[in-house]
Amino acid sequence: MIHFAYPNVGTVKVDGKIAKKFSGCGRYVALSQKEPPKSYQAAKPKVLLNRTKIYQSVATLAPESAHKKAERYYVYEKKDDREEEYSGDSQDLAYLLSLINRFREITLQTDSDIWCTGSMDVTGDNSPFLNAVIDSAFDIKLKAFLSEKENENNDKLFIVPAANIRVEDEILCREKNAEVLSLNQFEFSDRKKTILKIHGSELVLLAEKIFDPPPLPIKQTFVMTLGITLIMLLLCWLQFFDFFHIDTTLERYTIGAGDRFVEKTFNDDKIALVAIEDEEFDETWREKHAMLIDKLSKAGAKVILFDMYFENASRFDKNFTHAITVAKKRGTEVVIGLFDLKGGKPRIFQNLKEVVGENYGTICVNEKEFYAIKAPLLLRKENGDRFASLSLKAVSLFYSQDIVREYGHDEIILKNFAEGAEMEMTYADVPFSMDSCPIIQDGDSVASIYVDLSPHGLLKEPGLRFKYQDVIASVRKSRLKEDFGDKIVLVGAQIRDRDCLRVPRGLQMEDCCFGMELHADTINTLLNGIHIRPSGLQIQAVFIFLFAMVGVFVKWKLELSFQANLILLLLTLIGITIFFYCQYRILLHSAYYAAAFAWTHSNTFRTKTK
Repeated sequence: MIHFAYPNVGTVKVDGKIAKKFSGCGRYVALSQKEPPKSYQAAKPKVLLNRTKIYQSVATLAPESAHKKAERYYVYEKKDDREEEYSGDSQDLAYLLSLINRFREITLQTDSDIWCTGSMDVTGDNSPFLNAVIDSAFDIKLKAFLSEKENENNDKLFIVPAANIRVEDEILCREKNAEVLSLNQFEFSDRKKTILKIHGSELVLLAEKIFDPPPLPIKQTFVMTLGITLIMLLLCWLQFFDFFHIDTTLERYTIGAGDRFVEKTFNDDKIALVAIEDEEFDETWREKHAMLIDKLSKAGAKVILFDMYFENASRFDKNFTHAITVAKKRGTEVVIGLFDLKGGKPRIFQNLKEVVGENYGTICVNEKEFYAIKAPLLLRKENGDRFASLSLKAVSLFYSQDIVREYGHDEIILKNFAEGAEMEMTYADVPFSMDSCPIIQDGDSVASIYVDLSPHGLLKEPGLRFKYQDVIASVRKSRLKEDFGDKIVLVGAQIRDRDCLRVPRGLQMEDCCFGMELHADTINTLLNGIHIRPSGLQIQAVFIFLFAMVGVFVKWKLELSFQANLILLLLTLIGITIFFYCQYRILLHSAYYAAAFAWTHSNTFRTKTK
């Protein structure tokens, strides 16, 4: 507890003469307990000035005192060994500040007591005024404060009338490594002793400097909290923090941290990967693709998915297109990638377009540094044309039906995946063209899904991933049927210098992830019915308001430092955010909750509670 100490000057006989000397400090403290602690007594200062004027000054400096029950707070004085009680107006300032401390918290970060001296008065307009004390007595008090022997507690701050500070006093302070500051210069530090000089009319400024402002009334607090909630909700709707990549970075780390507590299931009984590792991969491989399609269709693959696009015809196409036709007769659908449009139509060479029909899909994936991985499932052009992604097309063919249902102008519902579960999605406008995927242009809109990424290394394990050349060379039909029968088979290149993407898996980044691996994870997300999604504005509004109210509560009720409150807030946010992700796969925009907490916390001021 911090006391307001007033240094006393007594008299002593030396060689038959009366001399003045420092006789210790009286100390006031404001506490909420009704009974005085041990070694304390109720404060009854013997001031020469009418005590009513001190209370009048309190009403001016702390107007909220008129609306609060003063009997809840008590000013006590620490008992000491003095033979006589001190009387005199130089204790006025200490008593005044202790009375204000009944209603307001001290802002100074110190455990030291605060020394005070000064005589109180009230001017004609009822303004409190601080008068100087007798110079000879002040000199003794100042020397006692600077003395390590007489200032036994090593208190650091002494508030004095500016009229008492002379040039020789400032010189003495510098010699003792103490500083003399005006109220405008004052910033408290425990590093050295400070004499704070106050001009007579600066008591209002002093109260504002060393005490918290008064707490807002409940009604005003509620209005403030509601206003902050609405402002933060508007910023959330505008995705304001994402201008600094805060929203998307938090989403990424929420998913990464939450995935440690979520049991992941990969449908290796429905998905297989076939990887091309040859650096010489080019259009001549279309004849090899024909052989691959033949092998996989005979093995009973349900869908063969090429994570590659075929824009131009070549002399190697005949067997390739024929193999697709034959595979379809065997019940195997072949899907190819779509990279760009020409004249508003898919840029696929004509013979292949005739063979695959509508079995094509966009191959774009999100690969931005700060973002969790999102896959555009549906692309809607400005003219209304709609193009499904490679992954969405594969799942639709796997279920033998279109799993997309339009709902309103901007909403869609994915149906009949994961045992009939449904997932609502919304189209979002594309703010800029994507250089890595020219089919998506500024002005288009996309409906995207957060990809539930598989654990690091899983998609490279044998039994799930196969080498292209090994599949072509295989002659064991039974083994091929076991590996690829009734599955979606993704075929793609994994040439490190050309096809690597940097994606987050868990809390770390994977430096080389291949496109077909992201498509495999997207397909797996759809098959499992995993719907990772940002929270709606209603949930956001509730949490923003709750954390704004928490900011008020902890400032009013918890006697903790701002750093401790911040640590508690961060731990709470982390726990709630991860819980909602793990339990409901909802991504909370916690940056706005933290901002609401900080805003109300900084605009709410504690009353004394101890």
